[in-house]
Amino acid sequence: MADGMNVTLLKLMGAYSRWVGRFPLLHRILSPFLRGMKPKDGQVITMSGGPGAGLKWVFSNQYDIRQGFGVYETDVQGALARWLREGDVFVDVGGHAGFFSLMGAKLVGPRGRVFCFEPFPKNMAMCQENLKVNDLENVELVSAALADHDGQGVFEYSGNLSTARFSSGGDTTAENLAVAVSRLDTYCLPAVKLVKIDVEGFAGGVLRGARETLARSPECRVVVEVHSMDEFAAVQAALEGLGFLYFEMTGEALDEDRLHRGILASHTSHIVATRRY
Repeated sequence: MADGMNVTLLKLMGAYSRWVGRFPLLHRILSPFLRGMKPKDGQVITMSGGPGAGLKWVFSNQYDIRQGFGVYETDVQGALARWLREGDVFVDVGGHAGFFSLMGAKLVGPRGRVFCFEPFPKNMAMCQENLKVNDLENVELVSAALADHDGQGVFEYSGNLSTARFSSGGDTTAENLAVAVSRLDTYCLPAVKLVKIDVEGFAGGVLRGARETLARSPECRVVVEVHSMDEFAAVQAALEGLGFLYFEMTGEALDEDRLHRGILASHTSHIVATRRY
C-alpha cells in the first residue's frame, strides 16, 4: 500500500511540474495539496520499496525526491541487489547524498565494507546525516574526488548538488572549490565486488587510477553512468588489458548505437563493465 502511495505522489508531482506553466488555475488548486503531501526539509522518512526498504532518509528539497521513496535509478539498485552479498566490498564513487552507499551497506551487512567517495562538502554533510539516522558503521566516508593522480583539484558548482564536477574552466558563473584528489589504488582496498561511478563525465580518470585495485579484484563489476560517447571511449581505454566486457543494464551485450541514442535522449546512460555478466 505504501509503495502505491509513493508512486502516486511521484506521478502527481511529475504531472504538476509538466503542466503548471500551462494552467495557472491548476497551480492554484493543486499547489497547497502537493505541498502538504511532500516531506519537509530535515524530515526523516523511510524507504518502502526496493533493496533499500526500511532504510531511513533525511529529506531535502536539494535532492531528487525519488531517493527518499526508494525509487531512484532502479536499474542501478537492481545491480546492487543482484551482485552484492554479505561480507562484500562496495565502492561508491560520486556518493552524492549517500543513497547507494546506504543501500550497499544494507546488502553487504556488518561483515562487509562500503567506501563512499564524495568531495563536495554539502553532499558529504548529507551523507553523514543519512548514515547517522540509520546507525550504520560499515561505511567509510572519504572526502575526496577520485582521479588518476593524487593531489588537489578544482570542483565547480552551479547550484545543482547533483552536477558538481571537476572544473573544465568553461563555466564562468560556477563557484569553484578546491578539493582533495586521489587514486582509488592509493587506498589499497581489499578485493572489491562492485564499483558504482557517477562523476559527471570523468569516469575514465577514476578508472585509470583504479587499475591495480581492479586487477586484484577478479569478481569486480563496474557500473558507470556515461554522459557522452567520449566518456565511454575513456572508460574503454582505462580498462584496456584487464579483461572487461561491456553490457547494458539489462544484461544484453552493449550496443554502442543504442548507447549513443540513449545519451542523446536523456543525457546519461548506465553501462556495466564486467569479466562475466
